[in-house]
Amino acid sequence: MRTFGALLLLVSLGFSAACAENLVTDIVTQEISYYTGLSIGLIVLIITFAYMIGTSTNNAQLLIFSKDEMFHLGISLILITSIGGILFFSCIAVSGFLDFALSTLVGGTSDCYDGTQSAANVARCYIGGLEAHAQAVLATTTRDSIRNEMESATIFGFYNPVTGGIMTPTKGEYKTYAMQLDMVGLTFVLPALVSISLQRIFLNFGIDFVRYLIPVALFFRIFPGIRNMGNLLLALSIAVYIFIPSMYAINAAMDDAVFQSTALGCTAGSRTEALVEDVVMGDCDSLYNFWSVARLLPQAFFLPNLTIAITITFLSGVNKALRVLT
Repeated sequence: MRTFGALLLLVSLGFSAACAENLVTDIVTQEISYYTGLSIGLIVLIITFAYMIGTSTNNAQLLIFSKDEMFHLGISLILITSIGGILFFSCIAVSGFLDFALSTLVGGTSDCYDGTQSAANVARCYIGGLEAHAQAVLATTTRDSIRNEMESATIFGFYNPVTGGIMTPTKGEYKTYAMQLDMVGLTFVLPALVSISLQRIFLNFGIDFVRYLIPVALFFRIFPGIRNMGNLLLALSIAVYIFIPSMYAINAAMDDAVFQSTALGCTAGSRTEALVEDVVMGDCDSLYNFWSVARLLPQAFFLPNLTIAITITFLSGVNKALRVLT
């Protein structure tokens, strides 16, 4: 298993992709290497003091501790290098998928990917754009609902001194339009906006928090009692920085493939009849048409649960692999 892991690392490091430079830039920008270096330096200092005290006092336990931790420090360095290899390997895999999906389905057009962005950058762009879209849809539905409510208050009156008079609404149907917009905004768009906003916060926090998580994981590996916790934190670092952004990047490709496709009846740059058209929701020209609202629902409700389920399985597998290797 160790030999196979080393070969896999060499293969992944032997290739590069257009996003490799951006990955290196991301790592340097987030100061992962800086904090990791501090953690390794602290571990070396502890091992050195343990060896010096054990040698001067003839304490066998400290000598065994220092030699054992020196071995595990070497394993930790190999693991850190392996994470770098996994970064490059995942970059190649995700880039290949995005290039294939976008070029095959939508002619290679995407707002978040042009062949050079890493999975983390694509994920951030995608979830940020989806949040901005949801905010725009909610604002427009609320504004038009209020406008329809005001229109529904228009009445026509007739009065004479002999027979009296009558008053009747002339735009009563606008009340129904306002209720439909309220239902769409409050039942679908607002919950989707809350879910997507929380996903954006957790995604950005997780990617930025890796700079502290990896050094803490390395430090935990120095103590035998919590070494498994260090392995779990390393697995969590890989999941947060590589696996989850890759899942969101794949979701972004699916979003581009479906909602930029001419199969929906809405061709970019021209107005055509949409497959689903409504008096209130409109067609391709309406910001809150059927497809504009439906675009929010998968990422808001279904795909996060799928990502969580797959991530838990991924964490379990990586944690078991780290236990075997170390």
